[in-house]
Amino acid sequence: MLSEDFEQEVVDGLEAQMIGEKNRPTVEGWSEDEDYSDWVATHGDQIRTIICNTPEFRDSPFCGPGLH
Repeated sequence: MLSEDFEQEVVDGLEAQMIGEKNRPTVEGWSEDEDYSDWVATHGDQIRTIICNTPEFRDSPFCGPGLH
């Protein structure tokens, strides 16, 4: 019952999502004053950054460049 209602809401909202996608910009604009580090700082996961900068988790697969 609940999953059927959820699925129906998704189906009903599909057209609105598709129309909205066409109206939204697909590229972010940044001024020349802001550099890549600013972009990373605003788009990065702050909690993950803290965890991955600790010595015990730095080399974990969770942190990307770690040993797998």
